[in-house]
Amino acid sequence: MDVKAPLTVEKYSKATGINTERLLRKVKETVRALLTSKIDYEFRTTIVPTLHKEEDIEEICRGIRGCKKYVLQKFDVSLGKETLDPEFSKLKPFTDEEMKTLLTIAQEILPNVKIR
Repeated sequence: MDVKAPLTVEKYSKATGINTERLLRKVKETVRALLTSKIDYEFRTTIVPTLHKEEDIEEICRGIRGCKKYVLQKFDVSLGKETLDPEFSKLKPFTDEEMKTLLTIAQEILPNVKIR
C-alpha cells in the first residue's frame, strides 16, 4: 500500500495535490485493516525531496507502527518516468547517503524497513 505522506490532512493534501479529508479517512481505515490482517502486505513511500523531511518519515512510521514491512522508494525521474506535475521532473532525488539516513530513522520505529 502506498503511503504518500504522514497521515494528516495537511501533509497528505500537499503530497497528493488535492484536499484529502475523505481520502485520508479511507487510507487510515485501510492501514488499520492491514495491520490487523493475516494477509501479506507492505507499506511503501516514494521519497520526494520537496515533500518529505526526516520528521515526515518518523511521523509516517508512527502511523503504521506494527506493520510487517515498510519500503522507502527513491523518487527518481531520471529513469524516464513521467510525472503528473512537470515541476517534479526538475527535482534531484535524495542521495544514497540521505536515503540511508532516512532508513536509519525509520528503523528506530519499525523493525522491517528497506530501501528500494
